[in-house]
Amino acid sequence: MNVAIEVARDAHVHEILPRLRGREQKLVAGILDPAAALIDEVRASSEAYAVLFDGAVACLWGIQARSILADAVYLWMLTSRAMEEHPIAAGRHSRRMCRRVLAQYATIEGVVALDNPTSRRWLEWLGARFEPSPIRGMLAFKLRRAE
Repeated sequence: MNVAIEVARDAHVHEILPRLRGREQKLVAGILDPAAALIDEVRASSEAYAVLFDGAVACLWGIQARSILADAVYLWMLTSRAMEEHPIAAGRHSRRMCRRVLAQYATIEGVVALDNPTSRRWLEWLGARFEPSPIRGMLAFKLRRAE
């Protein structure tokens, strides 16, 4: 399988939306214009990428720093079913990208749904630590740079 990581573009957003996993389809279903909202998220990110498996968008993710001097970034991610179909490739490349981000920032933060054991196990495998979140139904996570 050919894996490519590209800077996220509007075309990647339009390609992944109909391929989202069921949980993520439900998440965007409540948004009036999911494509516009996700394009805004990509553009607001410090960095945003598309992960392609054999030329098809499997994942969109980005990071947002709270300020120019921040040593922590917030991670957002949407995935297609392809990520579950190719877990070894997904894991290998996510670990690589995590190390790259942690070389630049001390901490990656985010939230994961309490009822999403697959994503929680993936985050644990990457080294995340969890704590309660003020967002109902979510669990906060942090990935820290090894000192």
